[in-house]
Amino acid sequence: MKTKTLICALLCALLAATLMLGGCAAPAPEATPSPSATPEATATPQATATPQASASSAAGDDETSLLRYINDMTSKANALSTSMTDVGKAFQNLAEADEAWAQDILDKIETCKKDCENFKNMQAPSIFQETQQLYSEAAEKFIAALNQYRDGINDYMSSKDVNKLVDYVTQANDLLLDGSQTMQEGAQAMQDAVK
Repeated sequence: MKTKTLICALLCALLAATLMLGGCAAPAPEATPSPSATPEATATPQATATPQASASSAAGDDETSLLRYINDMTSKANALSTSMTDVGKAFQNLAEADEAWAQDILDKIETCKKDCENFKNMQAPSIFQETQQLYSEAAEKFIAALNQYRDGINDYMSSKDVNKLVDYVTQANDLLLDGSQTMQEGAQAMQDAVK
């Protein structure tokens, strides 16, 4: 397999990794909402430009195993992006919050946490060990953010205290931003590994 094919696959994977959280942070509700208030988005991770990989080969690892990891990572990143987006969208219906809404968003959070675990536990070839370590750290931060969302929803359904929910969501979005930055560091490490 030509190195050019590997690099093309790598760039596709980097694009998925660096863009996966764009627009996915949950909107924080307003502290003093009116009946017609629309939640406003707070911290939304910003994607960076896709890095350019060099044409050098990744010596020491079988190209099939490299492509297998890249494809696996891309697939799991896409799944995580989808489930994280679903969580964010569910917050848009906060004004109509009831038990059914709460259960729906809690289910989406659990699905997203499973996707995070899948992303965290990928088996990487030796050349991408640093990349996978960073991706695992990012996944842990995403899980911590999702736990904040979960705790905020549970608290809100019992207290109806929107100010406390704002605090939970703000903390969660900060964790998402931190995780997104770590993801981008992982993408950079992946590019550096094949230079």
